[in-house]
Amino acid sequence: MLSRVLCACVFVLVTLGVAPAHAQFGIYAGANFDQLSDIDLLNEGAEAALDSRTGWHIEAWIDLPLGPIGLRPGVRYMDAGQLYDGLRDDDGVNVGDGISVNMIEVPLNLRYTFAASPVVSPYVTAGPVLRFPLTDEDDFNDDLEAISVAGGLGFGLALRLSGIRLYPEIGYTFGITRMVDEDFTIGGIDFRADEEQYLNSLLLRIGVGL
Repeated sequence: MLSRVLCACVFVLVTLGVAPAHAQFGIYAGANFDQLSDIDLLNEGAEAALDSRTGWHIEAWIDLPLGPIGLRPGVRYMDAGQLYDGLRDDDGVNVGDGISVNMIEVPLNLRYTFAASPVVSPYVTAGPVLRFPLTDEDDFNDDLEAISVAGGLGFGLALRLSGIRLYPEIGYTFGITRMVDEDFTIGGIDFRADEEQYLNSLLLRIGVGL
């Protein structure tokens, strides 16, 4: 777990060290709505359904403008919620307790700004997201991949109001590689992740330019 956090911290320090003077810094905060695809129960031979979960996130980012296109890398801490709470089989029987999963995410976005006005500038972002999952459950922590990869899309507005820069934004991240090992155990029950068992998240947040 510590190595994953250190990787994210090193990324922040390197980015700050090479940032030009005209770079824009900011912070996002908001809610995320997370969904895992179905998994198979090795013990029962049945498909298990997973409910969507609600969590929160906070992100520090830096915007490196290159005309209408810019780079916007960042580091995000995400509480994904009790992802495996309510895990149940086809008969509706609860087969496992919830596991609280958090993540350090490193989005590496490109940002494109449409025709801007003095007050409002709409923009879109897209790019890969590196995920470092974390959990306090020692038994389950070994089943998490050290790093997984997702894709990210976003649409937002840059608002300039009396010297304050606000960035309301909606984003979506979709898993490209799995977050857990192919086989894992929760509460003494063995599971096998489906080949397409990815974590997808809808992000609603607002940012402030610093």
